[in-house]
Amino acid sequence: MRPIGIRDNFFYLGGHSLLAARLVDRIEQVLHKKLSLGTLFASPTIEQLATAFKAQEVNEAQPESDSPSPVMAIQTGGSKRPFFFLHRQWKEGNAFFSYPLARDLGADQPFYVLEPYRLESLPVAPTLEAIAAAHLRSLRAVQPEGPYLLGGWCNGALIAYEMARQLHEQGQELDLLVLMD
Repeated sequence: MRPIGIRDNFFYLGGHSLLAARLVDRIEQVLHKKLSLGTLFASPTIEQLATAFKAQEVNEAQPESDSPSPVMAIQTGGSKRPFFFLHRQWKEGNAFFSYPLARDLGADQPFYVLEPYRLESLPVAPTLEAIAAAHLRSLRAVQPEGPYLLGGWCNGALIAYEMARQLHEQGQELDLLVLMD
């Protein structure tokens, strides 16, 4: 697709997971810079990638987040309250499934994906309640107070429902809970 501007979103131009993996590999070959798929998902324009590479150079000495439930910003602009979404995967992050939904909600809707809980190296998997509580801590790092907008798809819907239950139990306001399958 041509011409491509520095503000055109890779995923809105038709990019998908296989093309994303090829792009990340090609960037490493040409620029000799490591790029994670998560960074590409969070920074899908040339302009955003340049900013991410600059930030990476500045912050290389800082340790990576050790949160078991990381948050990925898909769309940060906009004046509305953020929408937090849990997708269907249990193990690997596949935030690219969320791009069409974020786009359809409009540029004024901030959109965040709560990535799957990191289960690697745990001797026993945590309970659904513990996973939901960890996701709530991550969510509150972005938006400390409600009312919240929350949604989930398939397995993510189960966790979103438990998160909503915990928010209600804590006296927090939830304006929207979307469960999809």
